[in-house]
Amino acid sequence: MERSCGPMNKNRREGAARIVQSEKDEFIQREHAEYLARAIPDASFILLHGVSHFAPLQPPEQFNMAMLEFVDEVLPAAAGKNG
Repeated sequence: MERSCGPMNKNRREGAARIVQSEKDEFIQREHAEYLARAIPDASFILLHGVSHFAPLQPPEQFNMAMLEFVDEVLPAAAGKNG
């Protein structure tokens, strides 16, 4: 199965997505992350300040909080669809 997040396949995924970008990322350009957030339905963008590509390690609390907030947002919505 071919996987792509290009414009032709952006409607094939289900559920929400959060695009997390590090302010000082050495590898991924912010513009690319912002494009993904715009191109993927139900996606949101968050910028982690003061960290690099290795944000989960520096400091992990900032990255973990961003992930936990996302899970808190999507789990109640998913539970409502299944219940």
